[in-house]
Amino acid sequence: MKKTDKTEKKAPQKKKNGTWCKKALKKSASVMDMKRRNKFITFFILLFAAIYFCMPSMESIVKDIVHKYGSEITGTDVSLGGLDIKLTDGVGIVRDVKIGNPKGYKSKNLFYLKELDVKIDISSLTDDTIIIDSIIINNPEITYEMKNLKQSNVSEILDNINAYTAKGKSKDTEIAKAEPAEKADDAGGKKVIIKTLTVTDGKVSAILGSGSVKAPISVALPTIEMKNIGQEKQNKGESIPETLSKVIGKILQTASQAVVSANLEGLRDAAQQGLKNVAGNLKEGADSLKSQNKDAAENLKKTADDLKNSLGGLFKK
Repeated sequence: MKKTDKTEKKAPQKKKNGTWCKKALKKSASVMDMKRRNKFITFFILLFAAIYFCMPSMESIVKDIVHKYGSEITGTDVSLGGLDIKLTDGVGIVRDVKIGNPKGYKSKNLFYLKELDVKIDISSLTDDTIIIDSIIINNPEITYEMKNLKQSNVSEILDNINAYTAKGKSKDTEIAKAEPAEKADDAGGKKVIIKTLTVTDGKVSAILGSGSVKAPISVALPTIEMKNIGQEKQNKGESIPETLSKVIGKILQTASQAVVSANLEGLRDAAQQGLKNVAGNLKEGADSLKSQNKDAAENLKKTADDLKNSLGGLFKK
């Protein structure tokens, strides 16, 4: 009977111990959940604080990058007025993009854009390659000025871009031959992939010469669409200078072709005016030489006539 009593007394103790363990586990789980929640809340507080405080510096950084590389590529002053990007969804607007003219041209800017729309893959901002889903450039304004048959502000900047690109390729070749450590150091910069870039409703104001040629002449810029810029490099992207070179070069080449296609008549008039000026100057020089050296004067007149005859039919085809 005594053993039975002892057994009956111990049974409730086991039940009590089991209940205590369950309560302890529940309390521990509750503490862990609270810690996770606190970490989650802390993360978002820090994220939004970073967005709030870093946006001004981010704008400044982007401005500096565009000015530095854009100016190096084109040989003229390149700037943007500001940007507004929502880091929560990656949608943004870039304002007042300007490409200045080379020296010796009338207008201040070769290219002006009030604003462009951009969509960025936010998850790529912390990677080595930034993915830009789309860039939409609406209503760009381009001023095309022609100095002579072979020289214009657009052609000068395209020459600068080609020279910069050639220099960059030469540098890449040197890096490829360098030690692995040097290559790793060079590869540390951000790369860019642009999935789609569209230019629509652009206008080119063409100044084709002086004298009898009327200026400016308005020409519509054809729609431009570029896809997967930088993606051909094993999805690693291209550097910011390479990307800017491709985009600016494509827009200016299209503008130049549009002017030539739409204004053959104006170009011919500009050429003829230029030839008249050259021939006139040569003949004036011949007249001044006539009293001193008759043979030299005759040769100079013949040169002027040959020049006029040979180049005068340039645009008759």
